[in-house]
Amino acid sequence: MWSRRRCLRVACGLTFTPTVLILRLTYRRCRGARAVLSRLGTAAVIAVALLVIACGGEEEGGQATATTPAVATSTTPLSVVTSTTIVEDLVNQVGGDRVSASSIVPLQSDVHTYHVTPSDITKVSESDLLVIVGASLSVIEEQLAESAGGAVLELTHDMDLRPFPEALAHDDHHDEGMHEEDEHEDEHEHDDEHEHEHEHDDHGHAHGEFDPHFWMDIDLTIEAVEAIRDELSRLDPDGADYYRERADAYIAELRELDGEIREQLAGLPGERRYLVTFHDAYGYFADRYGLTILGFVVEGPEEEPSASAISELVESIEELGIPYIFSEPQFSARVIEQIAADTGTTVRTIPSGALAEEYPTYVEFLRAIANGIAE
Repeated sequence: MWSRRRCLRVACGLTFTPTVLILRLTYRRCRGARAVLSRLGTAAVIAVALLVIACGGEEEGGQATATTPAVATSTTPLSVVTSTTIVEDLVNQVGGDRVSASSIVPLQSDVHTYHVTPSDITKVSESDLLVIVGASLSVIEEQLAESAGGAVLELTHDMDLRPFPEALAHDDHHDEGMHEEDEHEDEHEHDDEHEHEHEHDDHGHAHGEFDPHFWMDIDLTIEAVEAIRDELSRLDPDGADYYRERADAYIAELRELDGEIREQLAGLPGERRYLVTFHDAYGYFADRYGLTILGFVVEGPEEEPSASAISELVESIEELGIPYIFSEPQFSARVIEQIAADTGTTVRTIPSGALAEEYPTYVEFLRAIANGIAE
C-alpha cells in the first residue's frame, strides 16, 4: 500500500510543453486518486501544475525523479584515461573542470617499462575516453586500446612525424658478428637486412619507424592539444566553447614558452650544443632549438648498451670537448656515469617522457629540459 504522500506526488506527475499541459495518469495504484482528480476543475489542475513546478520534481532526500532530464555533460565530468602523465596534463589543460583525467603510467615512470595491471584494464574499460600517443610508442598502449570501453584518441594519428634521429658518433647498431669477408660486396645486403630488422623488430624496441616523442616539439604538441579539444567537444558538445577557449589560451602559453626556450638556448657555445643522452627521445627538441644529437646509450630503454657504441661515444665526446652528458630520471644512470668517468664530463639530469613532482606540468617539464641543458 503506497502512502498518501506518495500518492499525492504521483498525482502531481506532470510534464509540460510550450502549449500543452499533460497530466500523467500514473496514479492507478492509488486508491481513490482517479476520483479525486475527476472532481478537479481547470483552476485546480493549473494550481497543481504550479505546485509541481515549484517543487522542481524532487523526490524525498533531494534526489531527482525519473522525469528529471539527464545533464551529465554539465554536472558529471567526462572520465578520461591517458597512457602517460604528459598526455594527462594536456587533457587537463584543455578539459579543466569538465573532465576527470588520470594517467595509467604514474609520475616519473616510463611507458616503455611499465606493466599494465588488472585495475588499469578496469579503469580503461569504464572510461568515456582513452587518449594515447600512438606511433608504436609502447606495447602497453595497444593493450589499453584493446580494453577501452569508450572512445580512443591516438594523438599522433595525423601528425607528420619524422624518423628517429641519427647519432653523429655511431650509426644504428648491428650485431658485431655479422661482418663478412668481402665488406664492399655485402654492404648493400647488410643495409637491406638492417632495414628488414627494423620492419619486424620495430626499431629494436617498442617504437616503430617514426619518432613518437611529439611532446619534444611544441608545434606537434599544439596539434595534440587541438585534437584533444575536438574530441572533448564531440563527446561533450555543451562544453565546446569552454574547450576552445581553454585550448586557445594554452596554445598561446606554449608559443610564448617556445620563444623563451629558443632565446635561452641560442647563446650556447658550440661544444655545449651537443646532446649525449640515455635513449633517443630528444630528436625533435634538438631540431627545434639548433642542437645536435651526438649519441645515445641505447635506442630504446629495453635494450642493453652496445660496447662498441659506447666506445665510439667516448671517443667523440673527448674529440669535441663536450662538458656535459645527460641522464634521464626514470632510468638507471650507471652507464652514463661510467661514460662521464671515462671522459671527465659532468652528468646532468633532464626529463624525457614523464612528469614528476619537480615538474608536474608539461610547461614545467620543457623548462626543466631547457634549464638542464643551458645552466
